[in-house]
Amino acid sequence: MRSAPDISFDLKPSPSELALLAAVTVLALIGAWGADLDGLARLALAAVVLAVAGDALHRRLRPPLAAVRWRGDGEVRVMLRDGSEVEATLSGHRWGPLIVLALAWRGRRLGLWLWPDQLDADSRRRLRMRLSVAADAR
Repeated sequence: MRSAPDISFDLKPSPSELALLAAVTVLALIGAWGADLDGLARLALAAVVLAVAGDALHRRLRPPLAAVRWRGDGEVRVMLRDGSEVEATLSGHRWGPLIVLALAWRGRRLGLWLWPDQLDADSRRRLRMRLSVAADAR
């Protein structure tokens, strides 16, 4: 019996996700500016919007993981940002064009939303197929 091929990918920011984050931030700033509040409250609300957007941008540009490898035998290994590699558990599903993964390692958990522009077409196809097989097995 042939084993499934390994699926490996580096985690890099999605240009689509970053553009969406920028658009939502601009809309929130326009909403804060157009709110029926006094000048200081508007400024405070705009500062909160920028702080939340900055935190979201930081988390997307510097995720705790650098890479994920799902071996053909089912073992999942993640490379942390510090360069160490650890065993992890993985589950996931498709949600429209997104692939949503739940990873856990050393007592930590991370949800990953993989956008279409984050993976090459072959890795994306193999990941979707393997996730559907894993879901059917449950």
